Amino acid sequence: MAKQGFNPFDPAEMMKLFDPLQVMNQLQRNIERYTAGGLQFTDLMHNQRKNLEALMEANRILFTSTQQLLQRQNELLNQAGKEAAAAAGAIASATANPQELPKQQVQLLTEHYNRSVTTLQEATEMIIKAQQQAMQVLDQRWQEHIQELQKLQKPKTGE
Repeated sequence: MAKQGFNPFDPAEMMKLFDPLQVMNQLQRNIERYTAGGLQFTDLMHNQRKNLEALMEANRILFTSTQQLLQRQNELLNQAGKEAAAAAGAIASATANPQELPKQQVQLLTEHYNRSVTTLQEATEMIIKAQQQAMQVLDQRWQEHIQELQKLQKPKTGE
């Protein structure tokens, strides 16, 4: 049965249901009720803050590397445009001697292929390095988190 005097279309009434302080208090009561083995809520929140900080650091690393990769790809695109113009000029000059044209085309294709492979290797190395750095941050935090949980589970002496 609906609450007496409650209007579901009144925004002010709806916002009372989503009061952040009430939500946080309810969350705190639930966490305190279900914490295992005498773990302290403040300790858990501190650990979760560290987890989020590690996740943010890993995301920062990945974001920065993505920016660097995009910047490098932009540089390569500009370079490719200049090389295409130079190649077009070389082919145009080779049309004066039609027998040289196939040789010139093969040479240009070979050079382009080699540059493409080198560029892909460079991009792959940048991505792998960023992923390894991000995983290192997360792995380090995971190891710390396990140690913190083990310390929290131990009975405190002197109580």
